[in-house]
Amino acid sequence: MNKFNFLAIDLDGVCISMGEAAAQAHGLTLPTNNITDDFLYNAVGGKKMFWKKCSGHEFWANLKPYVWTSKLLKTINDSG
Repeated sequence: MNKFNFLAIDLDGVCISMGEAAAQAHGLTLPTNNITDDFLYNAVGGKKMFWKKCSGHEFWANLKPYVWTSKLLKTINDSG
């Protein structure tokens, strides 16, 4: 019997900050204090406007990893 391990990692907040990328796509800067989940939706005029600039290959392919992402993925990979 073949056995394999599978681990799914949430990108946003673990490996990348989609909020920062989304804010940048809309020409905004995220505030440094705690923000609500719908902050960006409200700032850009709703979900439809938000996703208009946060979709497509270019947006997703250019998300920047956090500084610890490489080490996290290496640790996971090395753990077998």
